Amino acid sequence: MATAFQRVLARYGQTVEVLPSGEKPGLLATALLQPIRDRERQSVPGHLGWEKRERWLYLGEPDIPLEMGENGFVRAGGRTYTVYSARRVDLGKETCHWWAILIPREEER
Repeated sequence: MATAFQRVLARYGQTVEVLPSGEKPGLLATALLQPIRDRERQSVPGHLGWEKRERWLYLGEPDIPLEMGENGFVRAGGRTYTVYSARRVDLGKETCHWWAILIPREEER
């Protein structure tokens, strides 16, 4: 199954840079990166007006782990994202891919 997912990544994925612990240079990986479109509003009222709450789905290579929080970053398409949530997806004893929710960095919004 992991091999099938790697074929999907090779065909439809894009090159991203994963920066664990904010280290530079990052690790180049292939991932599917798509905006999450759901019933939640993408803009909500904040203290200084409307704030965007964009979220992006990341499905990436099994060999490139992601770190959550202030230490984990992903760069793709000229934008930088913070890793909001991440987990390894396993099939049996084998890692199939990494699943994550990314949010654009403040300077990117």
